[in-house]
Amino acid sequence: MVVVDTTTIFDDLLVRRIDWMQLLALCARDDIRLVVPHVVFRESVRSWKRQADQALKNARSEVKKLNTSFGLDAGDGPAVGLVDVDAHEQYLEERLEKVGAQILGLPALGTPERLLERDLGERKPFAASGKGFRDALNWESLLELASEPGTSRIFWVSKNSVDFSDGSGGLHPDLLEDLDEPEQITWISTIADLLKRPEFASLVSGLSASPKELEDYLALALATAGSGDGPQTTDDFIRDALVDAAERLLGQSVEGGYAALERDEFFGDLDLPGQVEDMTVDHVETEPDTVQWQVYESFDGTTLLIEATIEATLSFEGFASKSDALEPDGFVVREWDWNDHVSQVAFDRHASLKFQVRVEEGVGVDYVEFESAELT
Repeated sequence: MVVVDTTTIFDDLLVRRIDWMQLLALCARDDIRLVVPHVVFRESVRSWKRQADQALKNARSEVKKLNTSFGLDAGDGPAVGLVDVDAHEQYLEERLEKVGAQILGLPALGTPERLLERDLGERKPFAASGKGFRDALNWESLLELASEPGTSRIFWVSKNSVDFSDGSGGLHPDLLEDLDEPEQITWISTIADLLKRPEFASLVSGLSASPKELEDYLALALATAGSGDGPQTTDDFIRDALVDAAERLLGQSVEGGYAALERDEFFGDLDLPGQVEDMTVDHVETEPDTVQWQVYESFDGTTLLIEATIEATLSFEGFASKSDALEPDGFVVREWDWNDHVSQVAFDRHASLKFQVRVEEGVGVDYVEFESAELT
């Protein structure tokens, strides 16, 4: 059984990229049981609306700039009512259920008393600040699934390593205490990592047994802009891959704050405010024209290993004690009364994002790996 967290959809709102297409294909063939918790479905719809609203706002701002700064008659831009959240919710529900994926209701075990006890006991997935209500509901859904007769193993796919992982690739000890057997639930960071595991790799390779089937879902997953104006250049492939990869950082947890034991591996060079804890990447605004890349190694003339960068504005959200929030230093207060102790805060950083890219002849970009972010 595969259960997905919202982080798997943050960067693929239409669930059309290759890893999601492979997962949906395996579900449609009854090779796997795919489950989406109630919280994950609701959060995914909200994330779509937030990002669509922001994109709409940006588009209208650019149209206004054309009118005022360039003297062009570009009209008013996209209609305000363009973002139809009900239509998207229906789309997502139909897309998942069409292949046999299961969308859960709220967990019966997740009672207010049970969650309160877990919160006050500072047991994961709750953070010390009290953040983690929705993560805790997801965990209760996992426990209910694990208790079902015949359930042997669950793979929980979530980038939220701060609240679910022990830091070494396993589940956090607080979570293991809830299981009869530690092997009942396995934490995996991404769908791509899941599909590389031996339990799934042979199933994925089987998808290419029919060239027509592979072509059909790749056409959906890897559709590119251009309307047939000609083949994409390497510049096109790398730019599109970096924009996608940068947007996949949405929802990424960030180590920081006074309680952090060490600097964050990826974002530590961004001069993060020390008063802010439990940080996540809340929005990514890429600048495609800033992409730079260079080949540092090649194999057989068909495989290129590339170092590439793209500039972007990263928006972070997190929590600061109310005493620190009284005089914000390097952040703004988004919601003062988050709970009795902390306020929800936010801040932006303009950064150069560095990636490692592999390009295969006849395939295009084979993989992209995020390395670091530096202030610009």
